[in-house]
Amino acid sequence: MENKELSPELANKVYDILVEECWASESLRNAFVCTETTEVCTEYRFCGNLGFGGKFWNTNDKLYVNYYPEDETPQRDKMMDAANTRTIRERRKRMLVKDLIEKLVEYNQNAEVKVVAHNTMIDFDITVGTSEGCEKETCDTVFLDSYLFQGEPEKSY
Repeated sequence: MENKELSPELANKVYDILVEECWASESLRNAFVCTETTEVCTEYRFCGNLGFGGKFWNTNDKLYVNYYPEDETPQRDKMMDAANTRTIRERRKRMLVKDLIEKLVEYNQNAEVKVVAHNTMIDFDITVGTSEGCEKETCDTVFLDSYLFQGEPEKSY
């Protein structure tokens, strides 16, 4: 997979997370944003309370934080986990239908598509929702609905 630069908005959100969860230095924000938005930087050392090995990764179309295993502590693991959870959420909430289509074009067009949730591979429907009376042309959210969670399903197409 091809690595891509971050948008300025996403780079700033990610750095907010690094400051809030891992105590990255606010004084390094501009360097981080400039680097992550103008070049493909797969590994960025921000240190913070994760120590010298505290790094942000933008690789294989994934964004994540880690640190050197020899510096492992329960507190650092909690910081890393919190930063990764928030970074994943931030990345996901920005995806639009057109972004998904652009990503899927890179794959084998005859491949089967499945959803993996809670370590279970399952089939899904494409559904719409979050606005009363919305239709697929006017909806504000599209779901890949696995029906893994109980409740009334949204409109399926």
